[in-house]
Amino acid sequence: MTDDQGWGDLGCYGHPHLKTPNIDAFAEQSLTFTDFHAPSAACSPSRAGLLTGRTPYRNGMYTIHLPGKPLPYLRSSEITLPTILRQHGYAHTT
Repeated sequence: MTDDQGWGDLGCYGHPHLKTPNIDAFAEQSLTFTDFHAPSAACSPSRAGLLTGRTPYRNGMYTIHLPGKPLPYLRSSEITLPTILRQHGYAHTT
């Protein structure tokens, strides 16, 4: 998932001019998708939807940070995918 990039903006999906060698190499070794729906048109709500599996209006992250406004935060009561994975034995390694 990347910000401000459409599926057609990648070499692995046939863009004639944009060069995306690292993503293209990754795509060659993995599963690629031809249809994806984001929870929001904005980055923060989309990430929150990906992390929680809930729509931005349900998880409370329905805005982006705007100068002069309070920072939007995901509710502490939300259960995220990393939390569930950690509970099932997955661990972050470097």
